[in-house]
Amino acid sequence: MDLGRSFSYIFDDEDWVTKVLLTALISVIPILNLAIYGWIIELMRNMLDGRENPLPYWDNFGQKFTDGLMFLLASLIYNVLIVLLACVLGVMGSLMDGRGAEVILSLAACIMVVFALIYALVANAGLFIGMVRYTRNPTFSVYLAIGENLRLALANAGTLAMLVLFSVVVSLILAVFGWIPCIGWLAALALGTPVYGHLLGQAAIMIAEQSKFKAKRGMI
Repeated sequence: MDLGRSFSYIFDDEDWVTKVLLTALISVIPILNLAIYGWIIELMRNMLDGRENPLPYWDNFGQKFTDGLMFLLASLIYNVLIVLLACVLGVMGSLMDGRGAEVILSLAACIMVVFALIYALVANAGLFIGMVRYTRNPTFSVYLAIGENLRLALANAGTLAMLVLFSVVVSLILAVFGWIPCIGWLAALALGTPVYGHLLGQAAIMIAEQSKFKAKRGMI
């Protein structure tokens, strides 16, 4: 994966200022910002087709919003267990009192947090695979093929680990931008979506190439 390219490709588009600022504006508008996921999916699809530029336009907002809504619903399905764990912890806290209860509740909370972190990593790996497959087959059913998505996630664990690492680095870089007086926060907000989207696109390409290699060898 190319971290530098995830930033530099933006400026290859002649209309990058307009597109980036519009994307940043939409990203902070509640409900409408679901379309940001659709924008990223379109960027990933373009990259898989070998068209890194130009950046996606906002002329088909309805489709982007629909794609984003499907991604949100899939995300809720994949992460439903975390929500249930939070509810269980909340109920336990309301029913228990006393110092002994606090110790038990704290221990249970620690165990649940560790479990939730592991679960979130695995679940969202499968969710991302579903997202990649959605670029080729834009139906909700690809997200619901949870077993298949998790299998592909395991087969591409190295790529997904690299994606997480690079995403953390980008977060740190954007955080530094945010400290620049006056315009830093705007730069971080404007660059965030296209940079993260490009990283996701790079990972999607690597997964697609690996899948083709395995298909040739009869492994999938």
